[in-house]
Amino acid sequence: SPTLLVSGSNGFNFNGEVRMLTTGSSSAYNLAQYFALTTAGLYAWGTQGRVVATSVTSGTAMQPISLPPGIAPAQVKMIDAGSSYTTTGAAGSYSSHNGSLALLTTSGQVWIRSSVNSANTTDAFNAVQGDGNLLPDNSSTGWHLVQTSAGVPLTGMLDVRTSGTVAMATDGIKLYTWGRNMFTGDGTAATTLHYATEMTSPAGLSTPIKQIDIGYGNNIAASYFVLDQAGVVHVLGNNNAGQLGIGNTVTQLSWNKIAQKNEEPEIAGNQADVTTPIGVVTKISTNNHGAFHGRLML
Repeated sequence: SPTLLVSGSNGFNFNGEVRMLTTGSSSAYNLAQYFALTTAGLYAWGTQGRVVATSVTSGTAMQPISLPPGIAPAQVKMIDAGSSYTTTGAAGSYSSHNGSLALLTTSGQVWIRSSVNSANTTDAFNAVQGDGNLLPDNSSTGWHLVQTSAGVPLTGMLDVRTSGTVAMATDGIKLYTWGRNMFTGDGTAATTLHYATEMTSPAGLSTPIKQIDIGYGNNIAASYFVLDQAGVVHVLGNNNAGQLGIGNTVTQLSWNKIAQKNEEPEIAGNQADVTTPIGVVTKISTNNHGAFHGRLML
């Protein structure tokens, strides 16, 4: 059953009023790391190293962790955590994770704090930090200001999402992405980029964009989802489990649209699916917070 988040009970201990919550997990309840932003600061609890580096917290109990330098709680617009396995194509060890916590400020800048809980990883696993860091392993565990090139911060963002390994952001018109095994939507294969890179926009995109989301199904590569102003869902990238919702499991190197849905009629017995137009979509949600499996809900 749900646990009430109240300071002084259920093991919770924090100051201020809760404003935001997020989590990153490895598809197991007891292997999740949680974050709460209150009016007094940022707090973390749960499995160490799932999202931010193990050295950031002293244990599993709820405890304060630092915000980016110069950023106060009132200057935070949103937080979003994600977690991915570092072992390609399989669950691997629960200790082998690439996680990250994204923070969007009210001024439109994006900060990332990440973790790599595997030995001898390359700099590609730090690409989600978005500031050009080419050091391997957990060699830089603090906050990183996302940039479009060296010394040029990404600004004007309204929304940000992270899968742990890859992140995306938007200013309502343009789309940006960075990280390991990501796509830019221009027809090229998955790549790794250490700076926020403007994506090719979907054809017919109606702006301002309503919502973005990102997944990392089966730890292969990123899957992208964009809900536009007209209620159309544009999709791109990894589609190994059919998570893009376009009727196949083929990786999409360019943007596609979800056009139809299959439904079983609500009558007795096992009925054949009926295909109908998807219609106007009002909200999307994928599993960027949890590692391994890819899925999308509309």
